[in-house]
Amino acid sequence: MLLAVNYHYIREEYNTPYPAFFGTTPELFRKQLVELSKHGSFVSADDIAAAVKHEKKLPEHSIVITFDDGLREQYEYALPVLNELGIPAIFFVNTINLEQKVSEVHKIHLLRSVISPADFLHQITSYLKEHQISISDFSKAGEHGKAHYLYDNEETAALKYILNFLLPQAVLSSVCNNIFNTHFDEAETANNMYFTREQLSALLNRNFIGSHGHEHLPLGTLSEHHKNEQVSKTQHILSALSGKNIPAFSYPYGSATACADMQHTLQSNHFTFAFTMNRAVNINLETPFYLSRFDNNDVPLGKASKIPVDMNMFDFFSSQNA
Repeated sequence: MLLAVNYHYIREEYNTPYPAFFGTTPELFRKQLVELSKHGSFVSADDIAAAVKHEKKLPEHSIVITFDDGLREQYEYALPVLNELGIPAIFFVNTINLEQKVSEVHKIHLLRSVISPADFLHQITSYLKEHQISISDFSKAGEHGKAHYLYDNEETAALKYILNFLLPQAVLSSVCNNIFNTHFDEAETANNMYFTREQLSALLNRNFIGSHGHEHLPLGTLSEHHKNEQVSKTQHILSALSGKNIPAFSYPYGSATACADMQHTLQSNHFTFAFTMNRAVNINLETPFYLSRFDNNDVPLGKASKIPVDMNMFDFFSSQNA
């Protein structure tokens, strides 16, 4: 069995004017890894690729640590802990970030950290009015948002619902870019936010890098041409830097819709396996392009973990999926 655990932000503190970044600290990360080591054996991208190709077997209880988005803080705060404990990991990167571009998902996080939900909503409304864009159910965003985002206040829930569900992709991109450029310099932000080329090269040399797509897009919703363009470009960039094909892929957003009908595209571009964000233990590797993965909050010491302290997490999750 293979159990994948995923992380995003990892930093010493999360002090911003408004709450928008949620992750873990290096101290909690280390404690969680130590706890996870009691439940199974850590494996690498190379181990998984070899197992998929039937060249070797994974340990009975295998754990892989993954990170999405290629954030520099992962290199600065998580990698030293991994090195100390001798644990491999896979860092999934969006290759467009090498072009000094900030992914849309991070533009939203950054904006939500510096402007209030009310101000963000006002700027979206003003943009839609100026461009004569009508969005259905906009007036019910608070009601629908609160039902969907149970732990947020109504304003924040409404904002997240509008951004994630109501705005068409083209409109979302245009709105976010318009607001983002009034608060941030994109090239400077990208340089500070993502792996440097030197950091990326160091991780490639250790086979610790996987692809998160060229851009951070829900690939399963794209046309065949567009999805192949996104996948082939990211493989070309990373393989050119490493001198060999990159086997590991992680779907941006990770939902069933975002991962739909991707196996052929990934296979034809020389990927060997891919992770979704379907929360489950992988009993086997028979569907290597749709491997399940947990958020770090779901496993022992995670804030949403429901695993009894005296129970092995593989046994717990297997019983839940039975």
